[in-house]
Amino acid sequence: APLACVTAAVAVALLACLYAAVGGLRLRAVTAADLDVAETAYMRADRAAGRCDSFARTPVAAAGVSPVLACAVVWAEDRRFFWHDGFDGAAFAAALRVDLDAGTARVGGSTLAMQLARNLYLSAARSPTRKLKEILLARRLLHAHGHDRVLAAYLDVAEWAPCAYGVEAAAQHYFGHGAAALDAAEATFLAGMLPRPTRAPGVLEADRAALVRRQQILLGLLFRAGVLDRPAVQAARRAVSAMWSGGAPRHVDHGPASVAADALARRCGTTASGELAVVRDMP
Repeated sequence: APLACVTAAVAVALLACLYAAVGGLRLRAVTAADLDVAETAYMRADRAAGRCDSFARTPVAAAGVSPVLACAVVWAEDRRFFWHDGFDGAAFAAALRVDLDAGTARVGGSTLAMQLARNLYLSAARSPTRKLKEILLARRLLHAHGHDRVLAAYLDVAEWAPCAYGVEAAAQHYFGHGAAALDAAEATFLAGMLPRPTRAPGVLEADRAALVRRQQILLGLLFRAGVLDRPAVQAARRAVSAMWSGGAPRHVDHGPASVAADALARRCGTTASGELAVVRDMP
């Protein structure tokens, strides 16, 4: 473990040096139009590979997204999202240590802005060059558009199920209603699907157990961050159990969640609760 920590620290330092050295790398300009594209680079690649003949995607304005979903995704994927400039060295080092301990070479640690850059401009092919491009483009995206707009754009282009891109398509795919009506149980389910969206249409029993646990963890974090109040969390915990009672996720109508009206303005509770750790236990 100590060796893994040292190796991870060295890798992050080298990446930081490369980041500084290629700061002037000629990459495409980031424009406002990039966040309103009909198809992303990932969608075009899926079409070219024959994986998807068509896409389920209905762009939705930021105001049409459930704030609980937005905050659940921040806590699940990038808990320091509102604090960094596109690259989170601590998260990258932690992901690298996990890879070294497990003997893999995945090296995750991508921030939401990096994931958005990858979706918009790059590809799924892994390489050190791609990671550097992600970092540089993520920084440009945040500088040009700000954190709230980048978060909304990510929710609007991420793949949530096979060939289903964007939160509106995801809400319709899994629950049969729009993104604005997502409750806390549904929001934490979607946040839990992001690491492996192509597992649908069936969810393996082992995956289901991990997803339920992830939902419960996220509900606890959202409560501690002040995004959800206690009655909302209690109702959501019951809804999580009910949504899986038939062996697959489904909508359970239990009334609206009580959400802090300024949840996003208060940065989803992360400013006040930045030391809370998110457990990433998906298989």
